[in-house]
Amino acid sequence: MRHFKLTIAYDGTDFHGWQMQANKPTIQGEIVNVLQRLTQEKVFLHGSGRTDAGVHALGQVASFKTQSGLSAQEFQRAMNALLPPTIRIVGSEEVGPDFHARWSARRKTYRYRLYRGKVVPPALWRYVLHYPFPLDEDAMREAAARFVGTHDFTAFAASADSEVEDRERSTELEIYSAGLARSEDGEELVFTVSGRSFLRYMVRKMVGTLLDVGRGRLKPEDIDRLYESKDRSKAGPTVPPQGLVMVAVQHDQPLRRNRRAVPKHRALGSLCRRKSVRIPVMAATAIPIDTLPSINPATGQVLALIEKTPPEIVARAVTLARAAQPGWAQISIRERCQRLRKLRECMMVSRNELADAVVNESGKPRVEALFADIFVALDSAEYWARNAAAALRRERVPHHNIAAKAKSGHLVYEPLGVIAIISSWNYPLAIPMSQVIPAVVAGNAVVCKTSDFTPKCGALIGKLFRDAGFPQDLVAVVQGGGEVGQALIEAGPDKVMFTGSVATGKRVAEACAKSLIPTVLELGGKDAMIVLADANLEVASSAAVWGSYTNCGQVCLSVERLFVERPASERFVELCAEKTKKLRLGAGNDPATDVGPLIRPQHVQRMSDLIEDAIARGAKVLCGGHPRPDLGANFFEPTVVVDVDSTMRLFQEETFGPILAIQTVKNEEAAVKHANDSPFALAASVWTRDTKKGQAIAQQLRAGAVMVNDAISYFGIAEAPHGGCGASGWGRTHGRAGLLEMVQPKYIDVDGLPGREKPWWYRYGRELERAADAFLRFEFSGSIGAKMRNAQSALKAFFRDHGL
Repeated sequence: MRHFKLTIAYDGTDFHGWQMQANKPTIQGEIVNVLQRLTQEKVFLHGSGRTDAGVHALGQVASFKTQSGLSAQEFQRAMNALLPPTIRIVGSEEVGPDFHARWSARRKTYRYRLYRGKVVPPALWRYVLHYPFPLDEDAMREAAARFVGTHDFTAFAASADSEVEDRERSTELEIYSAGLARSEDGEELVFTVSGRSFLRYMVRKMVGTLLDVGRGRLKPEDIDRLYESKDRSKAGPTVPPQGLVMVAVQHDQPLRRNRRAVPKHRALGSLCRRKSVRIPVMAATAIPIDTLPSINPATGQVLALIEKTPPEIVARAVTLARAAQPGWAQISIRERCQRLRKLRECMMVSRNELADAVVNESGKPRVEALFADIFVALDSAEYWARNAAAALRRERVPHHNIAAKAKSGHLVYEPLGVIAIISSWNYPLAIPMSQVIPAVVAGNAVVCKTSDFTPKCGALIGKLFRDAGFPQDLVAVVQGGGEVGQALIEAGPDKVMFTGSVATGKRVAEACAKSLIPTVLELGGKDAMIVLADANLEVASSAAVWGSYTNCGQVCLSVERLFVERPASERFVELCAEKTKKLRLGAGNDPATDVGPLIRPQHVQRMSDLIEDAIARGAKVLCGGHPRPDLGANFFEPTVVVDVDSTMRLFQEETFGPILAIQTVKNEEAAVKHANDSPFALAASVWTRDTKKGQAIAQQLRAGAVMVNDAISYFGIAEAPHGGCGASGWGRTHGRAGLLEMVQPKYIDVDGLPGREKPWWYRYGRELERAADAFLRFEFSGSIGAKMRNAQSALKAFFRDHGL
């Protein structure tokens, strides 16, 4: 039999305390259920606190014994995957058989929080007792000091139902320290007490007694008389549980790790060497323990293992987000903008850590991580912190029709509720952050599923919002693959924003349609670049090379089809090949690297397949075109291919890799025709020295955005909407158009003649028909004479007797 110690943090507001109760959810009960699922044994959990465990805990200690072969770390990881988010195992270790969480506890420390402001902030109401009345805090401190020492605390136990239980326990206890302190903002009064043990609800009754002292109902010296009386009715009331926090538990003896060998048939091996471990138990209901590996695509090294969110608890994340959202929406938009400024500060402080995570998980060079991920995320926070209030300001709606002139109309924008964001791996910070930020500033809660290829970046996103002081549960990050995304949709968010492939996007749209959940879909592109004969070929060729290979071509806005006018074709192709050959292929954390690896080996194979198909159909490879296994399994050479046409997969499918495919065209009309010959319609670019011509061509192109003499970079312009149509999806992100995807417009109409019945109300009749027809002729006839002839009859509709 093996013995384990757990350190537990929890928010127990939604539970009936710590101790197990029949047919009621408790903290202890939730943990026992999970342990029994994991071990397939009957497990009993001993807590260090029995009845005064605190409705909230930072360091509750519990112990249990089992024959399971799981290690302490595996227990911790598996339990956190299965427990509700409000219960976290923050420490787990194997101990000796003589350790018992309750009986060997030497010191337990509790804290009780009292809030003295007039109104409790929504984020605090679960954690404090509100006391808006004045208190004599000096008297309370004097009284608290009288708790220190060894006393008979019978008077401070709860009454009635606990008398028998308490008589069976020693009521002479030692308190090591007790005191009051005011928080830095002056709004909270915190009572902290440490002692050997505690009677039933003793801490809460101590606080109730101190409050009676503060209000003058008791004197500090009355504490001593209460010890002598042992009369529970004379002490203060037992205050509510929500303000009570168990801070820490200390034990007499050092914890001794049990080092005996685990039988081979029970051993699981190290999670550090495996992506997924399944517990080898006999029952058919064995629980999988899944983790997401954080893999460096340049080396294949597993850098870390991040907990995967079990699909069955995704709905709880949505429920908690929905509970947090109304309080957030009630905060003024200017206060929400201020929180964005704090988020921006947190990103700036941690920008190196964020850049490291992006480089390590996506493989891109650090320069690209800074410009394309960190900059976009920072700029999004900065822009919306400055402009969200104006963008969502109440708007007057003027009425042109004479029938509505007595009314005043306004348009207001209300948050949708909970927005689900399913993001991609190629820009693991820029894409989700540029969507989460406007969602929350608009008053929504967000549950974001980040990519299972970039779990470390996902974890850091969640940490950023916590560090910036956003309300608990308002922004939740769930981690996993398609099953987690499916569970997120099934949880019923108010909108889904998806970035990914066409095939997955179709499944997302179908799943959302079943529940009438609105969506924004960004499904990639096959972006065209048109180079006219008068373009600056040096600049345009540099843009083509960068636009095709940045992030190793793994960009929805990559230049994937290039059409160049024949007079400029030979020189332009020559420049592209020369510049491509000079690019340095390598790991993203090498400062000399220009092009990093693809994300996974199967993507390398796909590049080879596309090149093979193009060659078979008549295309020519001028440079590159091969995998580079000498550098690593995910490297593929930047490639220039010419004589490409629409029959080839290179022009039909999204490439998402470092291939620059070029077709020579006769003239600009042919270029526009070929550019529009694609199911994708995300973005495009036009290159010419004639700006007016460039703008004219831009208007002819079927795309969500067109850049003249630049490519891709509009994604980093916070004001510019991003999105497309056709196979590229629908809806917009970024800019005001993207912000309005996050809100529900509401039209409010106020009638200026509230005391008058409206002409179109009941009752009807022949006279009203004639008046209505006269009104139509007055309103919509073209000539002044016709209007004047019908004016008098039209007025009868407005001043008639309704006869009701």
